[in-house]
Amino acid sequence: MLLILCTGLTACNGAYFEPLMTDRQLLRHLEEIYGEEFEILSSQPMDTKSVVRGREWTVGPTDRPLMIFSASDSINGSAGPIPYYYHDFYENYGTLLYQEQLSNFVEEYRDCTGEKIVYEKDESGRDRFIFEEDTIQGQLSALTEFINGLNRQLPFSQQEVWVSFVDLVYRLGENEVEQTWRPKQYEEDGSLLDAQADSLIESLCQDMAQQRALWLFTQKFLLFAKQEGLPLWQEEEVDPNQRSYNFRLLLSSETAQQTVEKVCDFVNSCAQEELFGGLPSEDHTFYYRMCLWLDFLREGETSPERGSYGYYPFKSSAESAPYLSADPQEIFDGLLGVFGPDVLDSGTGNVIVPSWRSDEDLPIVRYNPETGTRIISGDKVTIDGGRIIVEKDGKEIIIDDETYDLSTPAEDN
Repeated sequence: MLLILCTGLTACNGAYFEPLMTDRQLLRHLEEIYGEEFEILSSQPMDTKSVVRGREWTVGPTDRPLMIFSASDSINGSAGPIPYYYHDFYENYGTLLYQEQLSNFVEEYRDCTGEKIVYEKDESGRDRFIFEEDTIQGQLSALTEFINGLNRQLPFSQQEVWVSFVDLVYRLGENEVEQTWRPKQYEEDGSLLDAQADSLIESLCQDMAQQRALWLFTQKFLLFAKQEGLPLWQEEEVDPNQRSYNFRLLLSSETAQQTVEKVCDFVNSCAQEELFGGLPSEDHTFYYRMCLWLDFLREGETSPERGSYGYYPFKSSAESAPYLSADPQEIFDGLLGVFGPDVLDSGTGNVIVPSWRSDEDLPIVRYNPETGTRIISGDKVTIDGGRIIVEKDGKEIIIDDETYDLSTPAEDN
């Protein structure tokens, strides 16, 4: 059995049997890359679930004993159902040297220009460069030019020298966007890839345009909801830099038509504003970032229990940038699909559908095969015995079997 297992591991992945570095091999490897002498301060076996075998060291350069860094060598992976293992070596001395060079650049830039580049570390210790509207062009251009030169100097020009990610932050008023960027990257053929300031600035500005539009629309919507007295449920505190915004609106059969009409009119009026007319974007999932959840609250309930229908005011597709749009009939069809006709009650009878005003002289009868319901449009639709009463434009229209065959599905009338 042991022979079979070992043969299987060798066939699937030989990394399982590769030896780990010794202390001497580690020191020689580091000296070859960085051209310095090092000493091991401590070492211990690695003890994590994904590590089959491993060792980690605390190391320091002989000439700079306070420049302490870590290194590790391990065999990682899993035994099944298909065994897979890989050999992983890591050290972060190159990152420490890179961060040192970035700090020197910030000081030199301030001495030469009189401008201060905001360079700090987040809670996890990762570098953050923060730019404002009036500094992003000059400072980010200078930063990329410096990095392109740095990446071609020893020891950073060696692929073995790993450099950690950097966060680029763009602040505009109360809004802030952040992108994670790796300053040292390679082409597929292994050649070094230069950092392009223009593409980074364009991408950050695009993200900012989206965030500002999202935030400003959210503010406008909350003000609109307050002025109109719309029943927002569990209204959340909003922050200008949230990635997404979600609100919940309660409907009843008596208020659904009027409320949805108001919301659609508001959204479509905002769509006329230049800010929301078509946002720059390569990310066509942007429209998920704001959702208005619509719930029906039955009489006597304190919270909805039948699920929600999510309406996304921002639309997008592979062919277009995000834009605002609202179609009341689309929303009502969506509500029907989630709640079904039985959840609605007019007080004088069972409203079989969410009603919607029609421009036609007569009510529109339409069969929905997904829900098994017949949609009849008017200002108000109720059932009274064997009749369906539709109120439209102040007139009452009676629909029965003599007008439409209501007992079986039919084509749209």
